[in-house]
Amino acid sequence: MRIPTVTTNMGDADRVGRLMAGATIGFLFIRLRLGPPWYTTMGVITLYLLTTALLAWDPIYAVFRYTTRSPTDASSTVRKVE
Repeated sequence: MRIPTVTTNMGDADRVGRLMAGATIGFLFIRLRLGPPWYTTMGVITLYLLTTALLAWDPIYAVFRYTTRSPTDASSTVRKVE
């Protein structure tokens, strides 16, 4: 049985931006003491940004068949391990 692979649809700049935004919102999430609706919203946004940045795959991009990856991105190069 062959295991399907997920093609990355996110470029390096997009990943770095998401990591920085996720870390900033996560810091504010911990630092600020907001009410329950904001607390939950900031937590979900933080998890979404950090998870998609680490996976280099965004489900919203996949639905619309959009990609920010280019052939010169570091994540685009595949090395064969022997």
